[in-house]
Amino acid sequence: MRVLFCIHSLAGGGAETQARIIANSLIGLGCDVGFFYVKGVELDEGLRYYRCREGAYPLGLVSEIRKAIIDFKPDLVHAWVPATLNISTLIASRLCGVPAISSIRNRRQFDSALRVFSFLTTVALAKKIVTNNPIEQSASYYQWLYKIKKGTQINNAVSVNLADFEPAHTNIFTIVYVGRLTRQKNVKLLIEALASIRSTSRWQLLIFGKGEEESALQRLALENEVTKQIKFLGYDSDLGNIFRKADLLILPSLYEGMPNVVVEAMAYGIPALVSNIPAHTLLFKNSEVGFFTSNDKMSLGDQIAKYMNGGVNVQQQLQMARTFVDAHKPIQIAQEYKNLYQNMIDQN
Repeated sequence: MRVLFCIHSLAGGGAETQARIIANSLIGLGCDVGFFYVKGVELDEGLRYYRCREGAYPLGLVSEIRKAIIDFKPDLVHAWVPATLNISTLIASRLCGVPAISSIRNRRQFDSALRVFSFLTTVALAKKIVTNNPIEQSASYYQWLYKIKKGTQINNAVSVNLADFEPAHTNIFTIVYVGRLTRQKNVKLLIEALASIRSTSRWQLLIFGKGEEESALQRLALENEVTKQIKFLGYDSDLGNIFRKADLLILPSLYEGMPNVVVEAMAYGIPALVSNIPAHTLLFKNSEVGFFTSNDKMSLGDQIAKYMNGGVNVQQQLQMARTFVDAHKPIQIAQEYKNLYQNMIDQN
């Protein structure tokens, strides 16, 4: 089986990381995998790479992808992200007579003209849909698309290196947030909730990430007089370093795709407290993570206090989380993709 992945970047985001994990695991399952990409670094041996010619993005994408398909001769093509790559990949695949599968990697709605065009192209040209998150949280027309394309949900794989990981807990309760600093992630709520309990507990918040809300969040910490307890540490790709001092991971998002960082924390033995949005409640059981009412400062503060004061059986939660992690190892998730691809090829 030969599969061509089409994606914008080879480094940085969750989709890019998952694509590389799955591609390498598919090679271990006897598949040939190629990557068409626009920017990034070719890190993995065993993969065939096709880089978009400089200046050809985005208007020349169809021609560039078509050349990659003709050279690689895949049995199918997998369009990842973003919308420009999805549109161009589906058109190029149809021109070459190769079946294509399209990805939904987050909650979807018609939030731009490009998104509408991508949706219509997917309706017309995609053979199948695969999503890493519950389609129920997307708009009704995406749910309809998922139904008519007989979509499949395949969760993200968990790939962490625990070899040199040594926890280094202190007598200060350490909360970690990892992710982009954007409105979607709702870090503002986390700072406000912690500020409300600052006088009753010893805690610190380590924020790993960058984004357009960073300055506003720093001002919020200053206004709430918690700048000594909150550290903005920027982007860090070393998960061991991120979780070494952590007592609790919190993800207060307003919406999500599949939250990789929660599963990574589980793998490192760090409990997680998350908002009760559909992406979380449909993925995790209450015994695997803690939940608080989405966008509710009081609910979040109450749950944080329970973790700080021993009101949560953390060891039991982590035991259940380990079962979840074991079911999401790369080779197992890659096998799900291989089965999906094979069914597509057989039906073509």
